[in-house]
Amino acid sequence: MIIYKEKEYKLQKELSYFDVLKSVITKRKVQDNDIDKHFVPFTTMAWLSKDPKTCHTINILNTARGLQFIPKKDEYIFLKKAVTLPKNKYIEFDKNDKEYNIILLALAIHFKCGKQTAKEYMDILGGEKIVALLEKIAQINNKYTNDVKIIELRNALQKKKKELLEIKGVK
Repeated sequence: MIIYKEKEYKLQKELSYFDVLKSVITKRKVQDNDIDKHFVPFTTMAWLSKDPKTCHTINILNTARGLQFIPKKDEYIFLKKAVTLPKNKYIEFDKNDKEYNIILLALAIHFKCGKQTAKEYMDILGGEKIVALLEKIAQINNKYTNDVKIIELRNALQKKKKELLEIKGVK
């Protein structure tokens, strides 16, 4: 009769991109294969640069990257040692404002100009005139439309109307 000894295997959960990113601040140990697999230096530095305390560190690393190739693992180790933030620090990641982009695009098409110029027109005209113009473009009175762009503009206008009305125009 043969008796087999049961071995206990520790099942280690594979870390995600966000776990590796968060470990730069929390100083949690991460295996090399997880660093190679999930660590993205550019995104990590873009995220960390949102905090004023880490901007200098990010500049140093970017300058060094411009002069020579630095392996991912070395960048990760440098950031982990150089970045000193509280473990529960919340750094907001910059997201594109979809509704605002839809509104800018609609104004740019209407005025036949670029988005930057449309943004300047928004500041000049003011919130009330912009909302009235957008409602005209979105054909608010025409309830039955299948045009996707108009439907998107209506939804964006509905979400951003308060913010748009706060814009003071030039008198």
